[in-house]
Amino acid sequence: LTVVAAASLSEATAGSGATGMIGKAGATALAANYSILWPVTMWKTPPTVTFFTPTAAGAQCWRFSGAAAAAQTATAVRASSTTDRGTVITATGDAGGAVGDLVGVHFTADAEIAA
Repeated sequence: LTVVAAASLSEATAGSGATGMIGKAGATALAANYSILWPVTMWKTPPTVTFFTPTAAGAQCWRFSGAAAAAQTATAVRASSTTDRGTVITATGDAGGAVGDLVGVHFTADAEIAA
């Protein structure tokens, strides 16, 4: 039996992660704020969510567009947003971010086998 946690990417397909858009310009709290859906229904909520920066070491959202790509800070799951079907990811923007810039993050969501 092989148990695999829900994730934004797989080794087999090299997935692109969860992506969203910046809704507030500049170094602003909750600048990036977007929903993700788990690929499976979680039997236990909230699952343990772990973030991975897509293009560098770390655990932050990454801004792909704009003048220069950059890490976003304070990447987190929005309080009280997690269900057995998905969650909301938030991040604080960087000074160079603009409304509409593309941001993304890789994640795993593990509901565990044990109760």
